Amino acid sequence: MNDAEKAIQDFLDKLEEISHKIPDIGVVFTVAANSFLARFILNNSDAIISAGKWALETAQKLLDKILEYLRGCWAPVYFIKASHGWGHIQISANNLNAGITSPKLALGSWQGSAADNYRGATGKQAPAAARVASMSGSLRTALSSAGGAGIAFYIGVTAATISFLVELGAELGAAETVIGAIPAAAAAVASSVKGIIILLGLAAAITNMINTQSSNISSLNVEGDSANGFEDGKWPKATTSGDFSDATVLDGDADWSVKPA
Repeated sequence: MNDAEKAIQDFLDKLEEISHKIPDIGVVFTVAANSFLARFILNNSDAIISAGKWALETAQKLLDKILEYLRGCWAPVYFIKASHGWGHIQISANNLNAGITSPKLALGSWQGSAADNYRGATGKQAPAAARVASMSGSLRTALSSAGGAGIAFYIGVTAATISFLVELGAELGAAETVIGAIPAAAAAVASSVKGIIILLGLAAAITNMINTQSSNISSLNVEGDSANGFEDGKWPKATTSGDFSDATVLDGDADWSVKPA
């Protein structure tokens, strides 16, 4: 499991934990409200029930907000994997371009009809290979940026969830004392509200990133529609002009005739 996959799995683990923990709020406050201390000494059972309900409803809103982010949580991982794939294509295209434009094939190093025809066939392929490399690089960068931002978002959500769980544990402990139940409910509500605010801030940040990526996608679409680097909108012809179609060597007029010793 790589770092990106681990970040998403951590998010899912904490989502499961908070889903199981929040119902405990109702249980703890109900037990506290029905205790001897609350019913016969403090006479605040109804207040504890109301406070617990308030805490539970607010915590549920936090959970609902986290659940909104469950859909598509693996998308950043796929973006990063796809960026690696386009990176490999970029490397291959760059290597192809380097091979076509190799100094070993420079004028003077290789001469003759074959060299001229080779250069004629490959001359248009170098720009095409460079274009493929450029487009692949743009896609790799866009996907990597989107994936990285998505992973950062889910790491932030996980951190907010962990913080809430730690605080909720302390607040439920205080509620179990019965005397501290009502202040504990207020603290639990504050923890939930703080978590919601953090999540909204994270969502706003990633929304801005998505809007930026939308502009990048528009630019990539324009680049993809352009035929720049591709003759007639397709990969340049990779064969010679046909001057060497005569393969005979004995009729005296073949282009490939072998010079007698």
